[in-house]
Amino acid sequence: MIFAVLLALLGLGSVYLEFFLPGGVMSILGGALLVASIVMTYFYSPFFVFLLFIVAVLVLLWADIKLALRHVSKKSGIFLSSDQEGFSASTFRRELIGHVGIAATDLGPSGQIMIEKTYYQAQSISSYVRKGEEVLVTGGEGARLFVKKM
Repeated sequence: MIFAVLLALLGLGSVYLEFFLPGGVMSILGGALLVASIVMTYFYSPFFVFLLFIVAVLVLLWADIKLALRHVSKKSGIFLSSDQEGFSASTFRRELIGHVGIAATDLGPSGQIMIEKTYYQAQSISSYVRKGEEVLVTGGEGARLFVKKM
């Protein structure tokens, strides 16, 4: 029984180390040691002791993982220590709605338009628009403007 307890403790230690050593070898070794200790307890202990041993191993494994996660989260560079700040998704310029532009490329349905000497990604919501035709900005999504042929 003492040997089974030692195997279980070595297995728990290996699982703990897996959080700090990449590769998966320590977790496989730890899992194998835990299974070996449970099998050994099954063959060499009364059934009630075997059940208690399984419960104890599962509770200690849960505590082992929680402790390892707590230590990993304290190390800088592994988890973010603060929320992400400064990130913003690209959005279209709402003030361009209602402006008239010129198709800089064919819009079939996507391409580029030019409004006041600035190029923008655009998608035609009406028919095919040829290069050089006038378009009206009706909306947008993300960084893309929605346009229709004038």
